[in-house]
Amino acid sequence: DFLLVILRSLATRRRDFRLVAMSATVDAELFQRYFEAEVPGTCGCIEIPGRTFPVAEYRLEDAIEATGYVVDPDGEYAAGSEANFNARGVAGGSRRTFNPLSGGVGGAGGASSRAAKASRAAKESLERTSLMDDVTEETRASYPGYSEATLRCLQTVDEEKINLELIEALVALIADEYEDGAILIFLPGMAEIRALHERLLAELEDVENRFALVPLHSTLSSEEQRLTFSKPPPGVRKVVMATNIAETSVTIDDVVFVIDAGRVRETRYDPVTRMSSLVTAWCSRASGRQRRGRAGRVREGYCFHLYSSRKEKTLADFATPEISRVPLDALCLQIKILKLGDVRAFLRRAIEPPNETAVAAALRSLQELDAVDHADELTPLGHHLAELPVDARLGKMMLYGAMFSCLDPVLTIAAGVGFRSPFLAPMDRRDEADEAKRRIAEKSGAAATSDHLTLVAAYAGWIRAKARGKTHERAFLSSAFLSAQTLRQISEMRQQYVELLDQIGFLRSGAGLFETASGSKQTEPATMEASVSAREGEGSGLSAAAPPFVFAPPSRDRRDDGSGKKQKRKQNSSRLTELRAALAAASVNASNEPLVRAVICAGLYPNVALAENAQGPGSGGASERDTKSAARMNFRDRFAAAARSTIRTKRDGVVSLHPTSVVFGAETSDHKKRFLLFHEKVKTTKVYLRDATLVGAYPLLLFGGKVEVDHTNAKASCDGWIRFRAAPRVAVLFKNLRKELDATLMRKTADPSLDVDAESAGLVRTIVELLESEETQKSETKNAPATDGTEREVNEAGGDDDGASS
Repeated sequence: DFLLVILRSLATRRRDFRLVAMSATVDAELFQRYFEAEVPGTCGCIEIPGRTFPVAEYRLEDAIEATGYVVDPDGEYAAGSEANFNARGVAGGSRRTFNPLSGGVGGAGGASSRAAKASRAAKESLERTSLMDDVTEETRASYPGYSEATLRCLQTVDEEKINLELIEALVALIADEYEDGAILIFLPGMAEIRALHERLLAELEDVENRFALVPLHSTLSSEEQRLTFSKPPPGVRKVVMATNIAETSVTIDDVVFVIDAGRVRETRYDPVTRMSSLVTAWCSRASGRQRRGRAGRVREGYCFHLYSSRKEKTLADFATPEISRVPLDALCLQIKILKLGDVRAFLRRAIEPPNETAVAAALRSLQELDAVDHADELTPLGHHLAELPVDARLGKMMLYGAMFSCLDPVLTIAAGVGFRSPFLAPMDRRDEADEAKRRIAEKSGAAATSDHLTLVAAYAGWIRAKARGKTHERAFLSSAFLSAQTLRQISEMRQQYVELLDQIGFLRSGAGLFETASGSKQTEPATMEASVSAREGEGSGLSAAAPPFVFAPPSRDRRDDGSGKKQKRKQNSSRLTELRAALAAASVNASNEPLVRAVICAGLYPNVALAENAQGPGSGGASERDTKSAARMNFRDRFAAAARSTIRTKRDGVVSLHPTSVVFGAETSDHKKRFLLFHEKVKTTKVYLRDATLVGAYPLLLFGGKVEVDHTNAKASCDGWIRFRAAPRVAVLFKNLRKELDATLMRKTADPSLDVDAESAGLVRTIVELLESEETQKSETKNAPATDGTEREVNEAGGDDDGASS
């Protein structure tokens, strides 16, 4: 959408400009009207017919007629009934009125037993079925030529539910009565794929010998996804259960049959609540055509759409454009950095403009990040964020990581969270995969209360295993349920981020090495290579002692003709060595866990939630069971611990931490870390927080929102809703520290070459020591009663009637 605005503007100004746009699914007339509105002359349109084989297309009524399916009026798939998840599928009737292109072999072989079984089930449900309403004239008019049983079923079945019973009946029918060929089933998401997979395993006759059931979705490993393209042995029918990834992204050569549930899992963003909702929606007619086309790649095919012809008339012609479904923060930054004028005016010129509310919300979000000012103009920070190809919050996190010389783990977080999690979740081993992830968090120590630091630990573990050879690497990836392909992509992204940070001047001008809380200095590695040996052990995954990524070696062109290629390779190699050393220096504080958590806070704020015991903020510390690391808890313990805690955000009230988080069950296990910084919140059955890190009060006061002091009541507040009990002098001290820190970092942002430690006359170093002191106080103050007038009261649990309190 962004590019089309640019191209149309260009076409109006240049007579020599030519543009050809091609797509199999877009609304060509919409594009014609868009360009003709400003570009002189007419915009031509050419339609090129596809080269697929003919595909016979059927709807819900045809599927019911072909299988003889009878819906149980009291079952989960009947309209208005209570869900009955123990109900079994009823596929009845041996008579077939369905007439496919190449005919069937009805009544032969395994079909007889299937038909007999279905007939018995239909007979058993006859008494209940007879109680259904009589077929209405409207139904007869909508579906002429279908049997009474089919019309009754159409009146009773709930089209809003994905009918796994009917899908099972269709798979059995195709297997028994149709020619060879793979079956591709389109489902909206992983939950539906898993449910159907389990159902087919349990219900299909002789499933182990007659079928190859293959799930296909984005969280599977490359090896598992490759099963999709393998040819099954003779007599075995492949059944691929896929999301819309199979609609355009992949082509499965041997697919002859498509079963289309007609749904798609779609992310929609609410700019008012700033929440993404994962909804199951009806697909567009354009998507239906694409899905149908998957069946005609190698020969004549069949497509069963599991929505009625009446429902099809209500489907949208095309999918909702992405610009209307996602946050617009990054797009607004791009418009400003390219000096394309007012953001609102520019986006009004889009082919399908986003809602004004969404644009205003994006600009407000950028103001909270200090990326734009109140006149919607870029600040120095905004200029730098616009240069980084990541979400603005992750970009801010990287800049702070560079400024405080703890860049290495922050690069991993930005690449992993911004791209894709490397953790795999195989269909039949999800619990094992979850436990493996928690073991990584537990071994790391620091990562036990942070999904972000668990990602860092997993990446560091891969680097260590990779350095020991392919055998160790494969063993590590297998035991940890990690994707090698995703980790390699994260590695490449990290390299890209390092080069970009170097270009904008932040890589080589960090604060330098800070002393630890004990007063000793960390060992500064001269280069990444020099530090590999320090990471061969199983130490913390935060340290910068392992090579953070493996630079791609310069290609060796043996056809060197003396034209300078050898010199260029030498320069490239020198550049990579230089960047390794620069990144090592920019990561000397990477093992300083409190500092890294504070940098995460700086990037993710105001995405913060308060975790407290269910009894209330004044109920004291966590129970003995809760103090056990969540990584060591079993599944039941984690859910019990989570039930004893309450998580609240400013806008949403009570929310939940996603069960796949390593922090799940440990939200209140550490009374010093009660604040959850999260990357996103997603609404499904409830509002879930994803990718969370627990932090204490100090990071919020120093890197979070605006700090206000209530001298009368001896309290401080952050952004007006998180309140801390603190002596006035302590609260004022934090407020002044924050003011000085913000001013220093603002000057650093405007001038990346600035030495923040020298510029602040030791202020930055003092703040780092303060962050570390919060950790050292943990054991001393864990069971201490609240005292008046001490600095520790900033973190002590205290009650408050309005807002969150700590």
